[in-house]
Amino acid sequence: MTRIEASLMRLLVTALVLLPAVGEGASGPVREASGSLDDFEILEYLAVGRYPPRTSIELDNNSEILWACRRGRSADQLRQAGIEFADSQIEFLIATNLLVRDSRGDFYTTFPILEEGQVAGLREETANLADELSAVVAADVEALSSKLEIAGLADHAYSLVFSYVLDGMVWGFFEEYQSVVPRMLSARRPFWSGENWAMRPGREFSVGAGSFENRDVKLKITTSKASRSDTRRLLADSRAIRQALEQFAPLSRLEAGRPRALLAEFGLVDADGFWAIPVIDEIEKGPVFRAAETLTSNLVDAIIERIDLEGLQDRYGFRDAPQALVIAYHELMWELMERFEAAGLIQKPEVVSQPSKQNRTDMADAAFLVDRRSKTPNRQDVIEPRTDSPEGAKSRSDGP
Repeated sequence: MTRIEASLMRLLVTALVLLPAVGEGASGPVREASGSLDDFEILEYLAVGRYPPRTSIELDNNSEILWACRRGRSADQLRQAGIEFADSQIEFLIATNLLVRDSRGDFYTTFPILEEGQVAGLREETANLADELSAVVAADVEALSSKLEIAGLADHAYSLVFSYVLDGMVWGFFEEYQSVVPRMLSARRPFWSGENWAMRPGREFSVGAGSFENRDVKLKITTSKASRSDTRRLLADSRAIRQALEQFAPLSRLEAGRPRALLAEFGLVDADGFWAIPVIDEIEKGPVFRAAETLTSNLVDAIIERIDLEGLQDRYGFRDAPQALVIAYHELMWELMERFEAAGLIQKPEVVSQPSKQNRTDMADAAFLVDRRSKTPNRQDVIEPRTDSPEGAKSRSDGP
């Protein structure tokens, strides 16, 4: 544990000990009606250390403090509003970059909080933009889907379009063009780096991506609110996942043991230990990779050409253009997925939309591997599903 982390832990323990019990004691101050972030959806685009924003926001009555400070409050004003807190609690929120103290001693919440009217306006803007963009890149989405169908991977199109392209490669292009700030932990920001924001109401349906990387091999899984618990349960066994990725090689099987048993439980390998999910080879750059790269490049160019970042800053109070792009693009990519699906270019797997009706092993439809390792001269990767292993095992790779 670093010195900074040790200090934060002491702050946290102190806050828990000193924080007054909310609503207890007839002689305590009468609490005025106040709001909180409890009914907001907290969204994040982060590199995460030990304390991601959502974790800190949900602790004690931090949600209430952060709501109250969205337009600035002094400590006295917080107390006058009936908001109980310990000084160490405020210091904790400052240390985790959720509050800032100005030169007068007033506290301000550091992240955007969008209420109903603003959310409706932003979603209308991104929906209109998605109508334009989906027409621009429809042929590219269809080309990627066709490559996947040829490879016997049609069931994975939804996951790859979202988690590999929209919520994957696009961010890399944005960083390359310096449109967003790279997410990097540092001594100055050891707990998280990136953007977080709150919106009310949240979307009825949206997808995200869970991932785990080891030695330049990354496992990515497309998740929804309904399927998130299973994904978290799988990725929580970090030792087993790490060992599985260390063993990975195309067309090979995992050794018997905990990693193989865990991945078989979720359908990512078959009973014989062969991988049952697509592999995108980013070194060999096969046809699926090239189709994804073309889609990404054309989409990013179209977004940068059309999106009104300055207007978004003015209308919604975003700090700068990179923050405006991060927040607006999240809404935009979900709108794009809806349009791609409505056009019949992709189809949502039921393990994402209705996981309760599926077996846990169907998670394979929402998962894939990304291989970024340098290759040996004798290595040969193929795009076709493996068919010569026992019981038609399905280890797959996107080769040249």
